[in-house]
Amino acid sequence: MTANSEPSETDAAFDSLAKSLPLHQVDESLMFGCRNLLTGGHMFAVLYHGSLAVKLGRGTAGFDEAAALQGATAWYPTGPTRPFLDWVLMPPTSTRNWVRLGELAFDRIRSTL
Repeated sequence: MTANSEPSETDAAFDSLAKSLPLHQVDESLMFGCRNLLTGGHMFAVLYHGSLAVKLGRGTAGFDEAAALQGATAWYPTGPTRPFLDWVLMPPTSTRNWVRLGELAFDRIRSTL
């Protein structure tokens, strides 16, 4: 996104997720060259090349729901042989689900701090 351009739909969806969370408990930074959200120093959501990766935890209802979205995949940020196992990469076509599932990821991380 350039300084004079409108945010993309995925940037706007990521912004909506960030705004839905308690400001004093969330930080935004860059990792893998992408915007990410952290709480207590732990990353839980990443805007990764137009898709949203969320750390929901394998075996949880949220993980299963996110993984069942059409186009969702495991997240491989470091290469094709090393997935982040507790993470799901949701496609841009699923932005309507990003806030709710991102909030679940936030709540899951907060519960472990």
